Amino acid sequence: MALFDSLKKQLTALGDERAKLLNQLEKARQRREDLLTLPLPLDEHIDKLFRQVDNFSTHFSEDLRRRTAHLENKPLEEINPMTSLITTGQTVGGQHLERMMCCLLTDQIKEGIKRTALTWDWPLSGPPLAERKIELTKLDKTIADLESKLGDYDNAAEQMGIEIGQGNLKRQLSKD
Repeated sequence: MALFDSLKKQLTALGDERAKLLNQLEKARQRREDLLTLPLPLDEHIDKLFRQVDNFSTHFSEDLRRRTAHLENKPLEEINPMTSLITTGQTVGGQHLERMMCCLLTDQIKEGIKRTALTWDWPLSGPPLAERKIELTKLDKTIADLESKLGDYDNAAEQMGIEIGQGNLKRQLSKD
């Protein structure tokens, strides 16, 4: 009987260890999900918006350059009064207008964005993006390691004919 008690204690300890691994895995997965969904800190969010302003500004600048390129080697030629520097023959609106404004009023738009964003009730944010990427890399490795260890436990239990299910070995043994 002492042999069975010893075996039961060892299996219970293995079950407890497996349960601890499951708990660690769940926490790691939850943290990973948080890192993927928590907002950026407000200053990084504002920087992201600024990058969009710069992107739109660049597009308009390139468009304007392209529309006036034919005048580069013709310094005495005037621009045709029917030629628009702002539109491409269509009504000014939508994204084209936004690009033009971002190019011509870059600093003012950025200041307005920042001033507006600082009035927002910004939700609890996650870590800065650079730290987030490092932590995600580490979490991915941790999750893979924990899944591997759990797979080892499950394979060993299956080879011994022990049914684990979604619980742990301790719960299975308590049924006996």
